[in-house]
Amino acid sequence: MRRIKFIVRMGILISILLVTFASCSSEKVKAVIVDATITISPTAPTKVNFLVNEGRYKNLYVQSEEDVSGVQKLSSSLWESFKNEELVTRVGGAISVADMNEDVKNLDYCLISGDGESIKVGTQVYIIDTAKCTWVIQSSGKYVDGKSKIYNVSLTKVKSLDGSKEGWIWSNAVQPLN
Repeated sequence: MRRIKFIVRMGILISILLVTFASCSSEKVKAVIVDATITISPTAPTKVNFLVNEGRYKNLYVQSEEDVSGVQKLSSSLWESFKNEELVTRVGGAISVADMNEDVKNLDYCLISGDGESIKVGTQVYIIDTAKCTWVIQSSGKYVDGKSKIYNVSLTKVKSLDGSKEGWIWSNAVQPLN
C-alpha cells in the first residue's frame, strides 16, 4: 500500500513538473524584415559550376565571377523549405587529378530553389528557427546547375504576426525588435 501511494505521489510530482516546464517554453522573438545585402569580395565564390555525386560524396565546384564584387542586394523572399547538405567543396571548379585536393572544404549548405514568395520590408514577424548552414545555394529550378548562385549567408525561419506568411528568409533580412 505504501508503495502504491509513493508511485502515485511521484506520478503527480512528475506531471506537475512537466506542466510547469511546458508552460515555461521560450517566448517568441519579434523581429522586422529589412533589406538584406551581402558584400562579395573579388575572390569569393558566387557561381556554382556544377554538382556531382561520386558514390556517397557529393562534390560541389564553385567559382568567382568577374565584376561581381561589391555590395549585392538580396530579394525579400520566403521559401517554404530548404534542403540541408554537407558538400565537399572545391573552389575554382578544379576537376583535374592534380587539382582535386587543392582548396577542398566540407561546408554546410542550405539549398533553396526558385525565387520564393515575396514579403514586404517592414513586415513584423516572429523568429521560429535558424538554419545551421553558413552558405546558401539558390538554384533557378529544381536542380543545382551552372545557373545557380551561392551566397555566404544563412537562413532564418519566420512567421508574420498575423500568421499569413511563414517561411525561410536570408538571416540578415531579419532584425530582432527589442
